[in-house]
Amino acid sequence: MIWFFAAFIAVSVRGQATGDSAAVDPSPERALLPLIRAESEGFAGDSAAKDFFVQLPEHVQIRDGNELRLALYPSLEILSRLCTITASVNGKRLTGATIEGKSLDNISDLAIRVRFPIAENGLVRGWNRVSVGFLRKRPSTGAGAANEPGTWTVRRSDSYLAVAYERLPMFPELQRFPGSFAEEKLLRPRRNRAESVPPTLALLVPAERRDVHLRACAIIGARLGQLGYLTAEDCRLGLINSDPRERSERNGIVVALRDELGSLPLPKNIAEKLGSAGKGQGLIAEFIEGVSPDQRRWLLVTGADENGLEKAILTLGHAPALAAAPPNPAVIESVPSISPELEGASQPGVSRLLLKDLSIPDVRLNGIDTIEESVSGWRLPPGFELSSGVLDLQLSHSPALVSPGSSLEVLVNGTRAGIVDLTPGTAMGGSARVSLPKGLAGRDPMLLTFRVLMDVPPLDCDQRKEDEPWLLISASSSLDIVPSLARVDSLGQIGRLFLRDSFLRRAALLAPANLSLAEARWLLEFSMDLGKHLPSSPVLWPEVCRYSQLVSPPSNRLQDRSVLVLGSVGQWKSALPPGARVPVQMTDAQNGSVRMQGRDVSLASLEPSLAFLQMTASPWSPGELLVVAGGWDEFATPTLLRMLAEPETAAELSGNICAMDVDGRVAAYDTRIPARDSLAERIQGRIPHGLTVDQTKERLEAQKALRRWHGSVNTVVFYGGGFLFVFIVGCRLLFMWERTRLLKAARREQNPLEHVL
Repeated sequence: MIWFFAAFIAVSVRGQATGDSAAVDPSPERALLPLIRAESEGFAGDSAAKDFFVQLPEHVQIRDGNELRLALYPSLEILSRLCTITASVNGKRLTGATIEGKSLDNISDLAIRVRFPIAENGLVRGWNRVSVGFLRKRPSTGAGAANEPGTWTVRRSDSYLAVAYERLPMFPELQRFPGSFAEEKLLRPRRNRAESVPPTLALLVPAERRDVHLRACAIIGARLGQLGYLTAEDCRLGLINSDPRERSERNGIVVALRDELGSLPLPKNIAEKLGSAGKGQGLIAEFIEGVSPDQRRWLLVTGADENGLEKAILTLGHAPALAAAPPNPAVIESVPSISPELEGASQPGVSRLLLKDLSIPDVRLNGIDTIEESVSGWRLPPGFELSSGVLDLQLSHSPALVSPGSSLEVLVNGTRAGIVDLTPGTAMGGSARVSLPKGLAGRDPMLLTFRVLMDVPPLDCDQRKEDEPWLLISASSSLDIVPSLARVDSLGQIGRLFLRDSFLRRAALLAPANLSLAEARWLLEFSMDLGKHLPSSPVLWPEVCRYSQLVSPPSNRLQDRSVLVLGSVGQWKSALPPGARVPVQMTDAQNGSVRMQGRDVSLASLEPSLAFLQMTASPWSPGELLVVAGGWDEFATPTLLRMLAEPETAAELSGNICAMDVDGRVAAYDTRIPARDSLAERIQGRIPHGLTVDQTKERLEAQKALRRWHGSVNTVVFYGGGFLFVFIVGCRLLFMWERTRLLKAARREQNPLEHVL
């Protein structure tokens, strides 16, 4: 039977070629661009189509000789219904397919491998949509069809676009920042997690880093994070003039005052413009190193003084201002302003939006069984949520759909909003109202997913048409939404805290003075995560300040902001104003003790790799929140970054104090509500020092079992004691009743006339 399916697939892939594609000019460079980011991805076996999106850089010319290579791993349930597999790129059908492998005879590793040549001009710079379609027959009821739809699996390593390209000569393009500096990464993706890829760009800063340099790291990191495909491993943070090879190996950004550039070689026109810069003036200059095709792009962000450098940095974080800046090299005279239009976009309000106003065209879905399409264009800042919302759908569909059995499911950000039955009454045109989930967290962008289940009468493969059946959702459909600022009352919602403003103006970071390069890199990585959540924001201006025992942070730069204090436990006190207290603070570092809830606890009894998060009211602004973060000796640890940036870890957090160790063990506590144990006891119980993760689990399970046993004993004692009490009282009442009866009987015997009278 498996061999039959192998032959069946081989002859049914449309447009099959008999040999390899024609040889192409070997001169272009080649890149293998995976269709997915994860190692593997599965989807339902009854899907009529699956879309993949691949981004190509702008600085290359796409040459002829490109291919789509697919390796599809189906479960056995799929094969009995599959007719053919099709593919298209950017809406253009691919033909001339070649079957590369037939491993359908190996049940443990079923695979369909196929190559589709892509015609000249089939790929474009920017985003490309790769669609894989699955045409299936609809068997008759009881015809031996599989009850389960099965699953398809795609692996990153063997499903990709093979792209031929040629590098174009570079020229300064400030308006394309940051994409122009990072897009080289798109040509060198990791094939797997173990593969090491050199950094794509370098950010060079002076050896002595002040507030303005750290804010530059935060703003540049946030802008780089907006790209989505760049990670912290792709960015190297180094010192100016530390390694001359930087300029020949990767793109780079230099942030420094004019006097801090040292012997950095600059093009003559840039050096002259910088030398003539006056007090309070900044400079942004882009220049190209090397000769095509081995060119590198470099950006200089500088100023005559700190005021001028800050103006240049804020311009770099303001995309409209950067696009309108003077010609390269650009002298920056003032801080960019935010227009009322941009300001209004950052504060969403009650509105009615048509899909076409969001640049969402008509959505047409074709195919038997399940097919879905996600559309974006509607944006709600992550710090907001839906108070209420309604989606008014205008739709029509094929009259051949079987009812009941055909339906349209609407999802928002993957959360089900509602299901609409498709009936003969809606075939020629109808409407439906779907209520959006109340309290749904905002996202940039919000994704509307239309998932259709289309049921039709039995069909064989030779009766199938790709454009049948169909469903059309009109662009005249509308959204009525009422957003509100999301509440943050526990550390489990910390992901919202610094994203309550689309421009990150309400996010402030407090870092220790004399920050090391590793700590500055941690700051860059955290800022990249913030920017990742705001890919469409035109302005990103987070605040960064330093503190020390001698210098308090400037309170005017922390007002009306959510503040994240970074540092070791011993440094936290220096960051806070006099009188401000947090539940965990160092009391005697020499003797190794820490104060928790007013009690001194020995550090020797606590896990040395702990990282803490503490949330309290901001001492600088009423109504704002302060989060104090760090470990015993430092804050720049992967553990703390996991707590702040990973949604999976944030889901384990709660209360207003959380501790986590390097192995991912979490202890959460809320000082605002009564508890049977103290904070120290909670940490020692959930993250016991000297035990492994498995031993901790065993201990917690044993404690749970002991609590269950105690609960069972308490239940038995409670009900048993109650029963015994009732029994004793009942016996007492029975004895009293019997005594009374006997006394009455005795009196009647002594005076028989008493009863008669």
